[in-house]
Amino acid sequence: MNGQLEQEGSAGKKVRADDVFSAFISKLIDMDQRSLEEHFVPFLAAWLKSRCIQNESWKFVVKRVIPELENYSSDLPKLPVWISHGLIIPLFRQNILTIGDLAWYVEEEKEELYDVTNQFKVAALLLTFMATECNMSVESLKS
Repeated sequence: MNGQLEQEGSAGKKVRADDVFSAFISKLIDMDQRSLEEHFVPFLAAWLKSRCIQNESWKFVVKRVIPELENYSSDLPKLPVWISHGLIIPLFRQNILTIGDLAWYVEEEKEELYDVTNQFKVAALLLTFMATECNMSVESLKS
C-alpha cells in the first residue's frame, strides 16, 4: 500500500490520500474558526466511517500531517487538538494506527528554524489517551 486512492474511470491518474488531506487542511485557513471548532472533529469522524479512504492510506495521511502542523501554527492554533481527537486517536481506537506509524520531525531534514509546538501538543494528547483509555503505566509510556 502506498496511500493511493482508487478512482473510477481514471486509469492513468494517481491520487494519494495524504495529498487530498493536505490540500483539505490548507483550505481550512480561510474558514470561520467557530464553525471549524464545532464541525471539524465530527466531519473527520464521518470521513473515517465512510471508508472512502482505506485504513492503510490513513497511515500515510497521519505520517504527513504531524510534521506539517508547523505550517498552521498561527492560523489554526487548535488544529493539533482537532487532528488528534478527530483522526489520530480514533485510528488508535480502531487498531488501524500504532505509535510506530507516526512520523515526527527529524532535525537533519530542515535547515531553518522549525516550530515543533504543535507536534508536542499531539504527543501530549496521545500520551494522555494511552494513559487513560489504554491503561498504560507511566513506566511503560517512558519506554
